[in-house]
Amino acid sequence: RILLADDNVDFVNSIGALLSAMGHSVVITHNGPDALTAAARFCPDYAFLDIGLPQMSGYDLARGIRRLSCGSMTMLIAVTGWGQDKDRQLAFEAGFDHHMVKPVRFEQIEEILGNRMLIKKVRS
Repeated sequence: RILLADDNVDFVNSIGALLSAMGHSVVITHNGPDALTAAARFCPDYAFLDIGLPQMSGYDLARGIRRLSCGSMTMLIAVTGWGQDKDRQLAFEAGFDHHMVKPVRFEQIEEILGNRMLIKKVRS
């Protein structure tokens, strides 16, 4: 289960279509409040969140997801145009597990998904 939250409709729809074609269950949102509602209902394994979302920053969204009952199990990935060291630090302080700088290549997303699935198999 993957949550994608980004106000760049073309980007998020393209990534969502690729992930769906790979067999993943994907929910797409375009603002922070909708993403938080979706996370509460959907309990995603992964959440790729834009930092510059409308109505709620990606940092606040990450904190909100972490407060959900299923939020501690969700891998949070910041997807942003902001790539300075201070931006990465802010992302990790907000609860993100990874920080990806746009433009993001699909291979980067596959790597994150693959690493987590490998860990799950080893622990099973």
